Amino acid sequence: MDEEKESERTVMGLPPVKVPAALAKEGSLTAQDLEVMEKLKEGNALLIAVSGFSQNVRYLLDEPSISVGRSLKADILLDDPTVSRRHALFTKLGGTYVLKDLNSLNGTYVNGSRIDSLELHSGDAIMIGRFKMLFYLKDRP
Repeated sequence: MDEEKESERTVMGLPPVKVPAALAKEGSLTAQDLEVMEKLKEGNALLIAVSGFSQNVRYLLDEPSISVGRSLKADILLDDPTVSRRHALFTKLGGTYVLKDLNSLNGTYVNGSRIDSLELHSGDAIMIGRFKMLFYLKDRP
């Protein structure tokens, strides 16, 4: 199967959820992850931590902007010296999300490339310090 195509996974009692191949091949999606993804409101997004101290933690992106950093004021707190106090910002623009690096010391990476600002797509792998997270956006059916 072509990796760019979406795969379908079924959870008992739930209809299939279309999961981008990049997420499916990661092998880290649990039945609970799939259930949460299915219940997301259209236009909202989910970050699933797959490595780092917050492994298996899910972060709901449902606000116009969500900050990430080591500061106690961050919406998503990643308490590790590899993360800047004000590291990155997720901004919801219409039906998409943009990830912007806030001049962090160690940078923000999407799919292995360092970014300043980038529109995200389902299946994107985000690295912030030691934390790897997968991005999932609930699209229209």
